[in-house]
Amino acid sequence: MGKKLKWGFKSSKQQKRLEKISYSTSKRNNNNNTNPESQIRPSEQSENPIHNDHDYCVRSPEIEVETQIEHHHAPIHEGSDYWREGRRIVELDVLANALSGCVKCGQPLQLCNATDIANYGLSAILKIPCYNPTCHHVNNVPTGKRHKGVWDANSKLAMAMVHCGMGGTQVNGFLNALNIPAVSNTLLYKREKEIGDALEDVAQCSAEKSFNEEIELTKSASNDDGLTVSVDAGWQKRGSGRSYDSLSGHCSMIGANTGKVLSYSVRSKYCKVCDIASTKGVKPKQHDCRMNWTGSSKAMEQDMVIEMMKSCAEKGEAVDTIIADDDTTTISRIKQSVNPNIKKKSDKNHVKKNIGNALYSLKRNHRKLQNPKVFKYIQRCINYMLAQNQNNPKGVETGLEAISRHPFGDHSLCNASWCSHIENPKQKFTSLPFGKPLKDDLLQEDLRKLMSSYKLHSKKLSQMGSTQSNESFNKIVSSKAPKTNFYSGSASLNRRIASAVAQKNEGQSYMLQVYRKVGVSPGIHTKKMLFMKDKLSKKRRVMISSRKYKQRRLELKNRRSKSNAVSELREGTCYSTGVDLQGSEDITEIPQPRVQPQMENESDAGLPQVIFDLETTGLGRDSHITQIAAACGGEHWQSYVKPKKKYRIWQQRRQESHQRMVNFSIWDHQSLSNL
Repeated sequence: MGKKLKWGFKSSKQQKRLEKISYSTSKRNNNNNTNPESQIRPSEQSENPIHNDHDYCVRSPEIEVETQIEHHHAPIHEGSDYWREGRRIVELDVLANALSGCVKCGQPLQLCNATDIANYGLSAILKIPCYNPTCHHVNNVPTGKRHKGVWDANSKLAMAMVHCGMGGTQVNGFLNALNIPAVSNTLLYKREKEIGDALEDVAQCSAEKSFNEEIELTKSASNDDGLTVSVDAGWQKRGSGRSYDSLSGHCSMIGANTGKVLSYSVRSKYCKVCDIASTKGVKPKQHDCRMNWTGSSKAMEQDMVIEMMKSCAEKGEAVDTIIADDDTTTISRIKQSVNPNIKKKSDKNHVKKNIGNALYSLKRNHRKLQNPKVFKYIQRCINYMLAQNQNNPKGVETGLEAISRHPFGDHSLCNASWCSHIENPKQKFTSLPFGKPLKDDLLQEDLRKLMSSYKLHSKKLSQMGSTQSNESFNKIVSSKAPKTNFYSGSASLNRRIASAVAQKNEGQSYMLQVYRKVGVSPGIHTKKMLFMKDKLSKKRRVMISSRKYKQRRLELKNRRSKSNAVSELREGTCYSTGVDLQGSEDITEIPQPRVQPQMENESDAGLPQVIFDLETTGLGRDSHITQIAAACGGEHWQSYVKPKKKYRIWQQRRQESHQRMVNFSIWDHQSLSNL
């Protein structure tokens, strides 16, 4: 509470302002040339207090702006209304305090009297003269806060650029669309370096904290073995399947218990500054060079994993088991250079994918596998079998043998815990066409040979892990360093990967720690949004792991698959490799049904039911009907139809369609417009 003055209770700030105004008014009324220094002057106006959200924010003193702030700004346009053009980002609290009084006389300033503006990135300084006829001092009115001579808005712009996966071009494109003056690349680079150093510190501290948590959880589980971690690498350039020539790559080591990044590493084969200096034949200037790899891109992963393994050993805790895919020779090189007794678990998702690819190779020789229902059913049986027989190699061997028999009606090796046909042999196969087992001796034999080849690896298949956390981390990295943009030529890539590590371990609120390192207040709106995103992320993780959510996801996937299959059948060949070179003039399209059939709610009691069946040469557009048959009660009728073209016996496909007739009106879910 302020002092008790003759005009009431006032704060010290208001008291000083009133003294300045009283002095200026008295001087103006007397209209004399008395030296102001000989009179009793009010105390010099102190810096206007700015509310800080945190006590760690350090504000630079308000001294000569030209020597204390960054100089990346647009030229001053004297005597113009340039400051009225476009939009600016303004902190209202700072602007209001600056307009409260002139620095010299204390007279309130008016924004409309501004004569010019000097841009400093997103922030600016307005030139506002005092309209006091005896003062006319030109005041520098800032539009935002500063820390250590740096504008807060510019530092936060660099943080937003890294967090959202944008570059300087995207940032200026965004600002230009909002009619905000562009920011120079030099300013962005300096502010990104400021934020990047804090990001890498936060990421390193977070990784060390997660490493200690993983050790504690491993010991509390009464596990005498060492740490179990999952490793996986990623490139900043997409591989074509034939060529892998990315200039950079990253690798993460994630704890099996915490699901957090324990360590990470980056490899880069290119530095822009060094490359330009080499082209000119001069010595490169001093810079933050991150080039640390000269080998091939394929060898990056194993080198980074070995480095992280050695780092863990130096901290006093060895890694005992590694979960990784089967696409590299990392485990062999670890046994040679780090730990010959290291254990390895294969990633279950990669194993299922490899088995699926082997099944796809059988589709070329077996037409039954071309039916999506048959293929998905066999693939689903393999996935369920592997999930139910973890740590049971014998169970995996038996399950692989049963998979080559179960879809064909042989349940001699099935288990009653998952096969209901043992108790009820007449039960239908709900996931196979027409509910009947498959009948194809050649397919069964090839499937048996394929499953027998995997029986040799039953121990590996019974001890699998998951690198899903590493894939999730790679997705975060791709959002901060998109593969469509190039960041591998500077330290920007390392900073963006550090941002992904911090977000993986700490959530979106890692930005608060970065701001604390820099000395910038995050603000109430930033804190509110970050906490809300973290809360939604936790809620979503719980939701997607529920059984109900997974069932709904499969239901929607099957619905889309069926709808797409029907559309492709009606539309004909629309897209295929080199389809136009093969001739596509004879494409025909099946029209949509004129009237969509609808179910009738009337009771069919007492009405005759007619069931008919068609035999065709296939399911393609050029198929022909070979036989029509119908039955109604005890009456039967059938007729053969001579097709208009020749066909082979092995091309015959059976198509059954059961319809119902009510009052001689055919109704069903499918249209009969083609009959």
